[in-house]
Amino acid sequence: MAKSIFSLNAALVNKQESILSISERIISTFYHLSLSDPIFGNLRVVAQSNGFYEPIILGSNNQEGINELSKAILDYSLSDIRSNDGIDNPKTDYSRAYGFTFAINFSDYVTLTFKMGSSQSNGIGTISFSKSMTKSFDWYFTLLKGVSEGFRTTYSKIGFIETLFNQNCKSYKFPLGWITYFSNDHELQIPNELEGVEYEFTDIGKYLILTREDFTTDKETYEAHKQKLLNVMEEIKRRLPEYGK
Repeated sequence: MAKSIFSLNAALVNKQESILSISERIISTFYHLSLSDPIFGNLRVVAQSNGFYEPIILGSNNQEGINELSKAILDYSLSDIRSNDGIDNPKTDYSRAYGFTFAINFSDYVTLTFKMGSSQSNGIGTISFSKSMTKSFDWYFTLLKGVSEGFRTTYSKIGFIETLFNQNCKSYKFPLGWITYFSNDHELQIPNELEGVEYEFTDIGKYLILTREDFTTDKETYEAHKQKLLNVMEEIKRRLPEYGK
């Protein structure tokens, strides 16, 4: 079982959309994920005070969940909308070019930050996985698939939270993780026959898998897999120079 030393990161298509539309996509994606793990069926928007808005329980009436999430995101964003956009009483159909930023907690296990609804830059990232959480490859892969396909990401990964490793990846435009997704219309066409990497292809993209085994059982195995990943990224850069920065 893999320890909670990983992070989720996803790049979304840049598209201006309303708070309501954003909420519809979030509820739809995490409702389907909740069918695999119920923790995704209980979500709360993180408040400005670091508390939480009322919990939203997903189930048979997800329209109610969409409405509740829309209201929470709007309330969280209200002071920013008023001060920066000059709109006093926006509704949930409000949109703006630079979108909305907020965080959602799922059952006290996972907290994700969202930047959505922007015509310039959109993404999802992990604030935290619970330190007590120990999950398998299948759990992380299901999460990444749900996010990648539900939000139609262009690039997403289950990566490492380790600072030193991430610093070593700064010379690559799209660093690989334990599991990495690239959409078919990604700006770079990542090679399909990289040595030491397993591929899983879908109609809309492909997943690059470092290993399906738990490589966190001891330090030697863990370090060897990180080095393997760096070697794969170097091979991508050799074959596709624009992959490097």
